[in-house]
Amino acid sequence: MNFVACFPFVATSCYQRPTCSQLQRAKVTQLVVGGNKLPRRCWFPVVEARLELVKICGITCEEDARMVCEAIEKRRKQKERIGEAIRFLLGVIFCSSSKRNVGVETARQIVKTANHFHTQVVGVFVHQDASNIIKICEQTGISIAQLHGEVSRQSLSLLPRWIECIPVVSVRPDGSWDTSAEYLAQVLGCWVLFDSPGGGTGKTFSWNNFSPPTHFKWILAGGIRPDNLESALSELSPCGVDISSGVCLSDGIHKSPLLVDTFLDLICKLHFNETQQQL
Repeated sequence: MNFVACFPFVATSCYQRPTCSQLQRAKVTQLVVGGNKLPRRCWFPVVEARLELVKICGITCEEDARMVCEAIEKRRKQKERIGEAIRFLLGVIFCSSSKRNVGVETARQIVKTANHFHTQVVGVFVHQDASNIIKICEQTGISIAQLHGEVSRQSLSLLPRWIECIPVVSVRPDGSWDTSAEYLAQVLGCWVLFDSPGGGTGKTFSWNNFSPPTHFKWILAGGIRPDNLESALSELSPCGVDISSGVCLSDGIHKSPLLVDTFLDLICKLHFNETQQQL
């Protein structure tokens, strides 16, 4: 006898979806999530928690981009395989209401500098439609789009394949989040970023009450700083981390070389410790 497994979405709670092997043992032939039939290719097993991606966001000028890229390159050379094990990204923001907003020409200069160091740049888009996202990506050379807000997320199916997409899920202060993100990630096979409401606020949400996803790769954002990075990784085990305010100078805009160095040294240290534990 074959079975159909159905999992409704509840906006204020999370569920643990069974692994592929569990579904196979139960002879489940269909997986229905929130009324949608999930293709068999999307029945992913539990993702092993391991830090794979580090993004330093809110870069506002070519000088900061160069400083951060040089700091990353230095760690790549000091720590064996750190460049292969961890994907480093820079982020630029296209949002007129943000104090870290950049124009197309500045973004182009940042991308050019990052490319010199073999580092990709993510364009952060807030409430922008597909046509505008594509236009900015073409003008700047950006090939990764981080999508905030319903308008931007609705563009997912309209963006060309050459643009890698990172949809953003807003986590409530109490740590709860809309579990429809599970279906989004499974169908598209993309990373999902979890951030505090509004993004770029430098504020954390409740990590104690947050139930991290286990079936897709995700990025933790919202109030990450050098002094809480180790706690964030040990408590939540994200696959990626995104920092912005946590490495800024007192103006909240330009990056602090000291804080960037401190943050990257911690990333290297924690990565080395994790690698040693696996030996």
